[in-house]
Amino acid sequence: MGGGGKGGGSKKAKIDPRIAQMAQDAVFKPYTLTTGVGSTEYDKKKNAWSTTLDPTLQGIQQAGYGGVSGLMSQIPEAYGREAAQFSFDTDLAGRTSDIFREQSALLEPSFAQQRQQLQSDLFGSGRMGLMLAGESAGAGAGGMVSPDAFGLGRAQSETLANLAAQSRQQALGEQQQAYGIESGIFGTNEAMQQQRAQNLLLGSTGMLGFGEAVTAREAELMQLGLTAEQARGAASAQGASAFSQGQQAAASAAQAANSGGGGKGVLGTLGSAALSAGTGFLGTETGAKWLLK
Repeated sequence: MGGGGKGGGSKKAKIDPRIAQMAQDAVFKPYTLTTGVGSTEYDKKKNAWSTTLDPTLQGIQQAGYGGVSGLMSQIPEAYGREAAQFSFDTDLAGRTSDIFREQSALLEPSFAQQRQQLQSDLFGSGRMGLMLAGESAGAGAGGMVSPDAFGLGRAQSETLANLAAQSRQQALGEQQQAYGIESGIFGTNEAMQQQRAQNLLLGSTGMLGFGEAVTAREAELMQLGLTAEQARGAASAQGASAFSQGQQAAASAAQAANSGGGGKGVLGTLGSAALSAGTGFLGTETGAKWLLK
């Protein structure tokens, strides 16, 4: 009787320790990544990510956000202020009176000299007492007048009347000139206020852009660390999977041989399965590293 008791049992396949190690490496692990921008790390105990920027970038970030805070606090006042009302001295009558009074005061000595000269002339010529009816002298009804005195008075009155008209024209000219000066100053001040508001807005936007640019670099640095760790874990998982497939193929071939159904068909199946699993494992980054050990 055949005694096939020793060779009839099948051995349980053991898990290769390298598969177990690669499977353990596939989990997300603490890491630290350092570049020229700064460094980023994951703390497993705290379950938190953190980044540390280069000191120069930190200074730019702080200056950007700090600067925009100071500028933004001034924008509501600059854009929300009420429009200034333009005004200037418009007392035309008062200025006309001032000019007339000043100019007539300058004429008064000349007028007094003319009156004194007239009296001397009348006294010397004996015409001091000459009086004519107002109508005949052109003074209208109302009594007797000295024609010479009336003529001088009328001439001086006409001079003063012309002076009053000239005073008004001068006051108008001065007012127009004052308007041009005041409106120019007003326009300049308003333009400066508007430019200040625009500068505040542009400055705030620019400073905010500096801070956001550095913050974007910080986010990219964190994402770079996450991507690198995810890639490492995925490679370990792929290696463990490929290695496990090879182990399973080998175990299946051994079981087929132990069952007594060996032969070319079994060997062909074993070779094909082993070749497929081995090729899949060696195609991974982990398999390549294992091959070079």
